[in-house]
Amino acid sequence: MGNQISKQCSRQERLLQLQYKTERERAFIETLSERKVTNQSWQKLVDGLYHDTVSEKKLVTEISIKLYELFSKCSAKKRQTQRKQFREVLLHLHQQKCYKLLQDAEYLAGLFTMCRYTHAMMHPVKEWKRPSHSAERQFVSLVNLCFVRYKVPGFLYQVWLDTKKNTQQQWFIDLGSGKNIRRVRGLPITMTKKMAHLFLQATDELTVEEALRWSQARGMGCSDQIAEAVAMSRLSRNRFHAESFWESVIRFIAQQPEEYADKVCEVIDYIAYAYEQNTDFSMKGRTWNALWRQTQAWHEELNRERKLGGRYVWESSGIGERLITKGSGTKTKTFQLIELSSSKALAMEGRKMHHCVSTYAYVCYKRRSAVFSLRMYDQAVPEETTLATIEVDLKQRRVVQAKARFNARISRQAQQIMEKWAFEEGLTLAPWL
Repeated sequence: MGNQISKQCSRQERLLQLQYKTERERAFIETLSERKVTNQSWQKLVDGLYHDTVSEKKLVTEISIKLYELFSKCSAKKRQTQRKQFREVLLHLHQQKCYKLLQDAEYLAGLFTMCRYTHAMMHPVKEWKRPSHSAERQFVSLVNLCFVRYKVPGFLYQVWLDTKKNTQQQWFIDLGSGKNIRRVRGLPITMTKKMAHLFLQATDELTVEEALRWSQARGMGCSDQIAEAVAMSRLSRNRFHAESFWESVIRFIAQQPEEYADKVCEVIDYIAYAYEQNTDFSMKGRTWNALWRQTQAWHEELNRERKLGGRYVWESSGIGERLITKGSGTKTKTFQLIELSSSKALAMEGRKMHHCVSTYAYVCYKRRSAVFSLRMYDQAVPEETTLATIEVDLKQRRVVQAKARFNARISRQAQQIMEKWAFEEGLTLAPWL
């Protein structure tokens, strides 16, 4: 049949085959374009962007457009040093045959960010030699050459991939030069010697904010499980506002036995709501049992509200939804991952699942988080079943929560679907999921 599409297929199958063929041809053309830029005219492209002689309209590949955007952020007049250093880095890495790294937009942004700190570099980039074929190892090696004299915790390397994390990038430089974490500028928590030691021991899978919360909780006396629960809670994503109040909350939680670890996130959600309603809310004189009863009552009140949160509606996060079919005939099961894009949808999800996802409407509206619902349709069961409610931290592109009914852990089947979806969408999973 060659490249022709069989007419014996159904109309839907023919459309899918045509779409696949079109996408394959487009990918082939893009690959040729990328190789042409990478292998034949990289220096010409970089020099043209550096000297402002290349028009944006003539750029067709994703990487060339990304480079144009990065060079545009540092004009020849105001940030000439960064601009010059970025050019030298790009040309040197190409000379070292780091083609995979140079074709990754995220790493390009990281290289650009590094060049902002030329004054702090311990060695010139020209001394660097490619240690591996892995783009990740190449990037880490280059960061180490430029900024690391003393060991820096693995989770802190991620700050170079975010151009907006200036403060945390300076922490990295300070730690790499031997400075104590307690002495760095802009630290959002009051850190004891014990917390500082624990911060450096935090696992590589944590974000910087999660590592701060984890070390803070452990330093205040929380057990491993409870400290992990504090790290996975909204406290790692609240920008460290009202920190003196939240310190009192963590100290209260630290006094509780380890078996309450699975309830910590729910209690923190309730406390956040109570504090938002009344900033005089205090932990003085409170007991865990009373606080847990208040948390449960709050959940019940949320579930009774029929008109809760009709206030916010937001656009899609851009993360893809999914429709997956398994089995055949009467044993067919269809799984659907859909994004909830209004406070009303969150309220309905919360009532059905008996948890407080409706309180996340504002953070979704502000584009900090996105919430997805994983649902199953079974031919043998007339009603759909919701398997999981999933929260994604949009800034980190990280799945941070996944809950079944009554905030229970999701099933193995739901976990597998979530992991596959996250991988396909380029999302990372928090280590506690």
